[in-house]
Amino acid sequence: MHKFVNGILSSYEVLNSTEVPKLAWILVVIITSLVVPLLWSGLSFLKYFIRYWTLSTRQPLIAKVLSDSPLDAFLFEAMLKKGEHLVMLSLSDRKVYVGKILSMGEPNESEGPDQEVLLKPVMSGYRKTEDLTVEFTTSYNGLDEDTFITIRQDLIVSACEFKFDTYENLNPKKEPWSPV
Repeated sequence: MHKFVNGILSSYEVLNSTEVPKLAWILVVIITSLVVPLLWSGLSFLKYFIRYWTLSTRQPLIAKVLSDSPLDAFLFEAMLKKGEHLVMLSLSDRKVYVGKILSMGEPNESEGPDQEVLLKPVMSGYRKTEDLTVEFTTSYNGLDEDTFITIRQDLIVSACEFKFDTYENLNPKKEPWSPV
C-alpha cells in the first residue's frame, strides 16, 4: 500500500522526492487507523448477529446485563428462541404456568433487571401441598391470540423447559393430560 500511495504522490510532482515517502507513510497510517476500527466493529456486529439472529443491538446488551443471574439468562434465552419453545414457571403461591416467554421487562436504574415476564400461556395449574407434584387444571387453547399473562419476576420460584413428551413419560400413572 505504501508503494501505491508513494506512486500516486510522485506522479503529481508537487512534492520533492524526499517528502513523498514521508507523506506516503503518514497517509498509510491515517487510512489504516480509519479502516481497522470499522472492520473490528463489523466483526463484532457479525458475531452478535450470528449468536442472536437479529440486527438489533439491544438484545446483546440486555443479554450481557442479564447474564449474571441464571434465571434471567434462562428466561431471556427462552424468549429469543423461535417456535413453540415452552417453559414451566412455578410461582411462590404454588401456581404453575406453561407457555412461551414473549417479553421481559427491560433493566433500568431504579428497578434493576428483575421486573416482569410476559407469557403466552398454554396451560396452568398448581403444585399439590403434599408432594409438590404439578396438577394442570386449565388449558388456554381456543382463547384469543392476544391472551397474555404478566408475572412479576420476583414471584418465580423455579423455571424450566417444558416438553409434553417428557411430562407424559414422568407421569405414566395418570392419563396424559393434553391442553387440546
